[in-house]
Amino acid sequence: MRPSLFLCTVLLALAPVRAEDAALTPVRIALLPQPLRVAWAEYHARSRMQHALDLESLESELRDHDLWQFTAAPEGGSPLPESKPDAWFAGDEARRLAAIVVSYQTPSGGWSKAVDYTKEPRPPAGQYTTGAGYSGTFDNNATVREIRFLARVAAATGDTGWRQAVERGIGYVLGAQFPNGGWPQVWPLMGGYHDAITFNDNATLNALRLLRDAAAGRDAFATLAPAIRQRAAGAVGRGVACILATQVVVNGACTAWSQQHDALTLAPCAARAFEPVALSSVESSGLLRFLIELKSDRADIAAAIEGAARWFEKTALGGQAWRSIDGDYQLVPTPGAGPLWARFYEIGTDRPLFADRDRTLHYDVREISRERRNGYAWFSDNPRSALKKYGAWRTR
Repeated sequence: MRPSLFLCTVLLALAPVRAEDAALTPVRIALLPQPLRVAWAEYHARSRMQHALDLESLESELRDHDLWQFTAAPEGGSPLPESKPDAWFAGDEARRLAAIVVSYQTPSGGWSKAVDYTKEPRPPAGQYTTGAGYSGTFDNNATVREIRFLARVAAATGDTGWRQAVERGIGYVLGAQFPNGGWPQVWPLMGGYHDAITFNDNATLNALRLLRDAAAGRDAFATLAPAIRQRAAGAVGRGVACILATQVVVNGACTAWSQQHDALTLAPCAARAFEPVALSSVESSGLLRFLIELKSDRADIAAAIEGAARWFEKTALGGQAWRSIDGDYQLVPTPGAGPLWARFYEIGTDRPLFADRDRTLHYDVREISRERRNGYAWFSDNPRSALKKYGAWRTR
């Protein structure tokens, strides 16, 4: 029997979770049964402690340097190099960049997003974030990309300082994991939908892939201590269990996943005003690929893979293209085009769903404002690669 089937069936009996109701609060935790309440209360207390640590670090720098205000981190910049040869990561340019990256590592061990690391190291009382960033987050591949970059530098140089930063970063990822195996978008917690299990932009998936590589001692993680690798392996197991438990089941059939799921109830929940409670094709295709990559013979994982693949086959849109015409994106009938998938599908009906900044829901993308229609990826062919992997998986 697949344990997550029962959990997912229960999800549909729960009211959809609004973004503002997804916060992980002591009041909600107090309603949990033992021993769940103990684990979640400890997690929440640890988050508050880490938040205080980050803040006190900055405030002490203000006092020590006789400054009056914090300085925001520079915003923008190019992504951290990933495809450079090993020799480059041992060179002066990589070392300089690594020093700047480490200077923006929070006391909790994570990183913010959209920081320009091509500038100077973080100054005294310099914030770890940009004006639009978070103190520590998995959004936009933040934290995971910094750890991977520093691991390459540490492996190429043998420098223990970089290795320590990597270990602190992995400790941050491990510490941010929910007791049920998921990850929030931001940690320490900041409230609202940021506290939900976040599949959006592959936040949880990026954390899992990082820990999978760390647990295996793959490539730049070969020198990780056995204890860290063991903890990483346990975290991956819990993460897989969370993916299975959050897969939405409709009328007994496994389907897909929402962008966010409530951390305590596992119910699909909303995020930004134009990100409603719905099944999300882009995030779900990433989760499907990950489950296939596990190469597991477990029946529950196979059931999840089969269900998600069938859902993608059912919801594919053929003969249409998502194109910009005179600066306005439109769904255009195009013989032979596709398949495409809408970003969101209504749970239960599988109708494509679109939302606007006023939280109104629509079944026709032409009904939302031009600003939102052109400012969000409403259609994608991303699931095609997942279905290709699925075909190879079925053959095996």
